[in-house]
Amino acid sequence: MRGLLYDGGPNAGWVFLLVTIVLGGAAAWASGRAMALTWRTFARAPAAMLALSAAVCFLHYALFDEAAIPLARLGRAMSQWGSDPAGALAGAASALHYLGVTFVLLLGFAAAGFRLTRERQISQQYPWIAAVG
Repeated sequence: MRGLLYDGGPNAGWVFLLVTIVLGGAAAWASGRAMALTWRTFARAPAAMLALSAAVCFLHYALFDEAAIPLARLGRAMSQWGSDPAGALAGAASALHYLGVTFVLLLGFAAAGFRLTRERQISQQYPWIAAVG
C-alpha cells in the first residue's frame, strides 16, 4: 500500500486506514447522506469531496507530519511551465497523486451514503415504485 495509495512514514498503512478510510470515509458518508436527506442532487458531491480531501490531507500533515500534498514539489513543477509544459504537467500530476487517491476514495463513500439513503427515501415516500421494481 505504501507508495501506491499513500506515501508516508513507517506506519503509513495504519495512518492511511485511520485518517483517510475511517475518519474521512465517515465524513464523506455523512456528507452523501446529508445531500440525499435534503433532496439535493449528487452533482454537488465532487466539490464537497475535494474540500474534504484537502482537509484529510491536512490532517495527515498536522497529526503525523507527513507531506500529503507536497506543495514544494508542486511549485517546482509549475515553475517549469514556460520551458517544459509536458514535464510541468507530469510533475504536478505526480505531486497531486495522493490527493487524487483520497478524492476518489471519499467520493466512493459519499456515493454509497447518498445511494443507500436515497433508496430508503424513495421506498418510504413512494411505496408503489418499490412494489413494481
